[in-house]
Amino acid sequence: MHVPFRSLASRQPYGVAAAFLALVLAMGLLVLLPAQTQAASPADEKMELVIQPYMEGYADGTFGPERQVTRAEAAAMVARLYGSGDAQGTASYRDVPASHWAAGTIAWADDKQLMVGYPNGDFRPNRSITRAELASLLVRAAGHALPNAEDGEPFTDMDGHWAAANVAQLSTAGIIGGYVDGSFRPDEAITRAESVAMLNRLLGMNGDSDSAPLYSDVPARHWAYAAIQAASIRS
Repeated sequence: MHVPFRSLASRQPYGVAAAFLALVLAMGLLVLLPAQTQAASPADEKMELVIQPYMEGYADGTFGPERQVTRAEAAAMVARLYGSGDAQGTASYRDVPASHWAAGTIAWADDKQLMVGYPNGDFRPNRSITRAELASLLVRAAGHALPNAEDGEPFTDMDGHWAAANVAQLSTAGIIGGYVDGSFRPDEAITRAESVAMLNRLLGMNGDSDSAPLYSDVPARHWAYAAIQAASIRS
């Protein structure tokens, strides 16, 4: 059962759009970017995040909001954020054959140094990604377009955790929230609904609560309804 996130109402979501504008103003520069794109720099390479739908449902008409996100799905989602959802290529991992549905986006994420494999040469595409792992992936994806973390630990269970700095940075930016008990639960697998809420805030993407439901398992009363509707690719 989903435990509601702590409210983020007291924070202004610091999407990449706001982050980049703040950086531009601080430097006294005026930079014009194409509409619906924002600058970011994974692997020190100039790239642009594309503010457009990036999630897909399943063939049976469901979204699976409580399903855990796999590493392959995370690679595909982030690739779509950069307009590279149709990336082609062969992943250099022994457990990602060329026939794998996410082989191209996994190869892309590896090339951009956004995701890496394991020492034994595996990528483990079907392994669930944790909340801490996705938070760290998003910090790398956003490049330098995020504010520095505020002093103090925002969650009760992050002290000494390997991802504490990344989680604190996203918390300061208003991109992630914890649970009502003050915890973040970094090592729990993240769900599809939670990942959409996180990615939408990173992009500064507005929710869509007005359109008709796209999925049979995401009714209008679902806590992430507006976020899922906005993030979904329409066929």
